[in-house]
Amino acid sequence: MIVGLLLAIAVPCIGQPQAGQKYYYEDPLIPFFMRDERKGIYLAQRPGAGPANVEFPIVKSTGTLRVFLIGGSIAHSFGNTWYPDMSPAQARLIDDDRFYDDLRLSLPRNRIELVNCGMDGYDSVRESKILGEILDYSPDLIILMTGHNEGLGSGLPNESLYALQKELSRLAVFRRLVQLLGKRGTTDQDVERRALELSAAFMGNMRDMIRAARARGVPIVVMAPPLNYRDAPPESPALITDPLFWAGWTRYLKKDYKAAREYWSKDIAAIAPGQGRSLKPHLLFMRARAEEKSGEIVKADADYQDALWADWETPGRCSPVCAAILKEVSQQEGALLVDTDAAFRRQARPSSPGLDFFSDAVHWIRPYDRLVTLTILRSLRRSIGFKNLAWDDGFIGALEKRQAQPVKHRDEKTFMETIKYAVADMHAERLSWKAVAFLEFSYAQHPHWFENVDGLVKSLESREDWKGGPWDMAPLNVLKSALLWHLGEVRARRGDFRGALADYSTAFQLDPGPRRAGIALSQAIVQAVVGEKEASLNSLRYSFQNGMAVEAEAVNSGLDIGLGGRSRHRSLASQSE
Repeated sequence: MIVGLLLAIAVPCIGQPQAGQKYYYEDPLIPFFMRDERKGIYLAQRPGAGPANVEFPIVKSTGTLRVFLIGGSIAHSFGNTWYPDMSPAQARLIDDDRFYDDLRLSLPRNRIELVNCGMDGYDSVRESKILGEILDYSPDLIILMTGHNEGLGSGLPNESLYALQKELSRLAVFRRLVQLLGKRGTTDQDVERRALELSAAFMGNMRDMIRAARARGVPIVVMAPPLNYRDAPPESPALITDPLFWAGWTRYLKKDYKAAREYWSKDIAAIAPGQGRSLKPHLLFMRARAEEKSGEIVKADADYQDALWADWETPGRCSPVCAAILKEVSQQEGALLVDTDAAFRRQARPSSPGLDFFSDAVHWIRPYDRLVTLTILRSLRRSIGFKNLAWDDGFIGALEKRQAQPVKHRDEKTFMETIKYAVADMHAERLSWKAVAFLEFSYAQHPHWFENVDGLVKSLESREDWKGGPWDMAPLNVLKSALLWHLGEVRARRGDFRGALADYSTAFQLDPGPRRAGIALSQAIVQAVVGEKEASLNSLRYSFQNGMAVEAEAVNSGLDIGLGGRSRHRSLASQSE
């Protein structure tokens, strides 16, 4: 029975680093705010709660509209809190917080208090604990920006397990069990079962939060977050074992996008039951890429959406399934839904939102804060509880005209943020197609940044938010080898095959070993595309000998199909003897 209990609790938190125990399991057990009677304020006591300590008066003055913002990093970065007496000019000196400014100027007769309880990485379990607390602080409105972090933190649907998890993590046998389970791996069925459990828990948490707010007479806004459809490939692995995929991929690299689409369409049609998670999301995404390159924007948009639906069980970002849960529960429970995803999609037409709207797979860039603000204001303006307030329609109309203008550029800081996220997504042994997509977008705008990879790595390391991240421990040469490998993929997709081979060669020499088989595989593909078949076979043989047996043989066959050459069905094992 004890082993069963340990298993039940260990499985949801496999891979949770010990350094994160305080943040994920202990911090939520203490109140978000502390009461300072001497100063007459509530003061946030969790590290990272805003750019400065979040505070607001214990006694709410007449005419004040007290708004609480709850959620993960999208809430944290969107609604940074300013003390109510701070002028818009003073706010801009800190971080240009448009939401506070625009809310205050839209309701000029009200005194606005915006209290931001957004915390990076927070899931609906931790958000529900914050909501339960702030209901005692006289809120006039709660805005909930949730959905992106389900399954990443604790992933525990029952909040009572937090304390038990904290105690068990101190036991050596429990830590060892988590380590062993982490190495065991999971089947598609395990992943889908876990995703269904998390989805059910998320739905339950949403219902509980909305009902708790409504029981206290507090209006609650639920935001369906915008999604990066076009430049955030599915989390499913690249199709290294699928010859038809690589047949299309060689066509794609040679810019024969229609032929690539045909191969991938056949592959999608041939998917057997049970293979959907492994194959379909990535195939749909890459077919959308080929369609976009061919100018078939409407078809590409449909495939980008379908790819995200097929990848619905991936933790870490709100999927269309998650968005559907938010919409359905809000409608059933009487919350006000703000559909920012629909707003972003309208703004992006005829294409899909991508890195022109986002800095990564989740976070929209700051120029689109105002689009989110307008979507919230429009919904509030029409709602029963707020439509009778003294809204400044002229100011809102001016905001709408300003937002209608296209965003002409992103600053260098935002591009560096995208590159940082790309490096953070690079894995020890396999290529991250998401990282390649992020680098590809950045390279198209600033190719000179990638001429000096050493300088780029040093620029990343000098960032204040770099230290302490999961990539902080990587030696410079390891980080450089990973970056060069992915940069080689970017050059190959842009048709610079010689540049790609040079990057692969340097990455191979620098890497201490974990990525070498994968680098050799990438190298083999490009060598085949440029007609260096003997060199390609040698690279494939090396990849096979270093742990990629099935993959190398499948890709070898796929390359021949794609290039129109003769198929090699003879095992690479016999060739290497």
